[in-house]
Amino acid sequence: MNKSFKKYLENLTISAEDRARATELLELMKNAKLKGTYKIQGKYIDGNYFDVVWEKSDIAKFGICFYSHGGDDVVLWRVCYNGKDEYTMQEDLCTDTNDKLIDILKEFNEDNYIVSWTGLFGIKHIEYIDNKYIDKYKNNSKYTIYKF
Repeated sequence: MNKSFKKYLENLTISAEDRARATELLELMKNAKLKGTYKIQGKYIDGNYFDVVWEKSDIAKFGICFYSHGGDDVVLWRVCYNGKDEYTMQEDLCTDTNDKLIDILKEFNEDNYIVSWTGLFGIKHIEYIDNKYIDKYKNNSKYTIYKF
């Protein structure tokens, strides 16, 4: 990242309207007892700017952008394990209010898993699996499972 762009990101400020929404969202996250820590305009994931950053655990980080996708919110999340990215996903949500957004964040708060395995011809596969379907993978040594 060149120095001028890094300096631009460091000096970027959130609008008063988005700061008010972010403050309200943080209060909703706290009341919903979401895991980890959350902050307004914290660090950036992959150099991208986010209105709210949620660090669910040591290996899972979520960046929330308000009104980014046609007026709807976007969540970019990344799971790292042993110092390398295992999974990165962008969720384009159909939300534009905190009441709708908190319902989706509550789903992300549940135990989730990244399942990886090496397939045919040595191709590495990685999938996001939610709590409902993990039993299928737990008793097979072919799969490496990361809980986040």
